[in-house]
Amino acid sequence: MHTLMDNYCDFSSHDIVKFANILGYNFDNDSAGKINDEISALYLSKQIYNNPSVFLDRLSKFELSMLDFLINEGNSIIELDNEFPISAAIYCKIVSCDLHDDKPDSIFVSMSEDMRDVLRGYIKESLNNCRKNKTKHFEQIIIGLLNIYGVIPTEELKSIFISYFENLSQKEASALFESVCKSSALLTLCTSHDYNNKSLFGKNKKSLMHSPLCKEVESLSAPLNNFAGITSFKKYSIEEVTEAGALPVPLMPNPHRQELMQWMTGKKKSDKWDAEEIVFHLWRLAQNPEFSSDSLSDDLINRFKIHPISSEIDKITNIVKCFSKNCSQWIMKGYSLCDVKQMTNNFK
Repeated sequence: MHTLMDNYCDFSSHDIVKFANILGYNFDNDSAGKINDEISALYLSKQIYNNPSVFLDRLSKFELSMLDFLINEGNSIIELDNEFPISAAIYCKIVSCDLHDDKPDSIFVSMSEDMRDVLRGYIKESLNNCRKNKTKHFEQIIIGLLNIYGVIPTEELKSIFISYFENLSQKEASALFESVCKSSALLTLCTSHDYNNKSLFGKNKKSLMHSPLCKEVESLSAPLNNFAGITSFKKYSIEEVTEAGALPVPLMPNPHRQELMQWMTGKKKSDKWDAEEIVFHLWRLAQNPEFSSDSLSDDLINRFKIHPISSEIDKITNIVKCFSKNCSQWIMKGYSLCDVKQMTNNFK
């Protein structure tokens, strides 16, 4: 059985420093490029073994729940959809993530036996502390904004976050944002982070943050400066943003979401949880410009095995068409196709 040390054996000391700082462990940054990679891996492994609560306290609720399942449900490997959000626990190799050729739409997550033994005595308390931690609410808001926008400059994200807290001074809201962004979940989502200074807000003013749902950051950030004349990010209500930050299955803002879910649950085709997962899946498909509303309808019709001559076909096709046109789009700074059409008409 592999160990945590095995997970780190293929990484350089620079990578180990990055993992250590994301997870919250002190590391001698100046010696990162000078010491043996194996020694770096051993040093971080020992820190994690000796004080696992340091990194556990920095993880999100959904990550802790995943670890709890791996530790206590008796399953050494769990199969997850490959749309599963980017996780600090996976990114920093606390758990292993593998792909199988025969199941290209899945990822397989496992935890070494030594880590299960180490974490078993800590995970429940960490989950309880996470539920009581008010900071996690603000973290969910930031993740919600990232899920809506896909990729966004850190300074613009900060400005939008601050706008939701009019009861705080500019200085207080700014300090809150920077404090929340020290969590492992959010540090993992920064594309240009100075890990040696452990800060998102140093000299680098061009850092970007991306959604944990976004796996191709470079291709998405290319059209970030301008798309169809859109120069600013769309503002959503705090309630919509909070729902969009719920992981692993966020509820993305869409005026037709409830109608779509009611069709699925009302016909007894799925329960509420399954309906939320399917709606999220359709939203993910809608992020691809090559997917038409007809493609989304076909996906749903095939999923529920609706007969071609059924009266349900026209109904669900219309619902999905309205849903897809109102999906927030990463390449449109959170605006939907309907929003863009409306803005275009306003300029005529």
